Amino acid sequence: MSKCYLYCTLLLLFNLPSFVHAQSLINYQTAFNGSLKNWTQTFVNFKLSDFKQTAQAQKFENINSVKAKSKTAFYPGYKAALSTSPNGCYTIDIYSYLLLDKKNGKFITTGSDVEQNISLGYVRDSEWKRIAYYGYAQRVQEVTWVNNDTFILAAARLNKADKNIPVIIVGQIRQQILTTYETSNPGCYQKVSGYTSQKLQNLLHGKRKS
Repeated sequence: MSKCYLYCTLLLLFNLPSFVHAQSLINYQTAFNGSLKNWTQTFVNFKLSDFKQTAQAQKFENINSVKAKSKTAFYPGYKAALSTSPNGCYTIDIYSYLLLDKKNGKFITTGSDVEQNISLGYVRDSEWKRIAYYGYAQRVQEVTWVNNDTFILAAARLNKADKNIPVIIVGQIRQQILTTYETSNPGCYQKVSGYTSQKLQNLLHGKRKS
């Protein structure tokens, strides 16, 4: 009996990390059924329970701090494409790498940087800080806020088979950390059509007519 108990205990401990990681994302199911639904639908065989934490949570970089002199100067011209927390205290910019510029009253993208900077804006302090960056093989495609403390960066990463696999990054303001998850299902990848945020589409092409 004691040997059996020991075996069961060890088995539970061995499997606990993956269980905890899967559960932590399942707790955000509402976001994936709601604001991130269109993003998830661009992937084949997308299932939230297949995601596992890939590494230890990373601290916000908190570098390249830029403090604006006023609220007006704080926001880039493409303010409408930013993702702001429910309480209005924080906002996230994932689009600076597109080198957005306004010409003849319309926004255009004049190119793309190799690196994508993820910038967190502290609205009350009119200050921006880079909290992370990703190279050409990975792009954050969408942002959503779970609450005033937690946000989700929905990304895609190019794998060795030249297919985009989903990457989910959970950010927490108080803890100043980013936790990354990837699917364990090799058959989960993004369709060729890819994904473009509705916010970005509205900015570049104008709002769709109903």
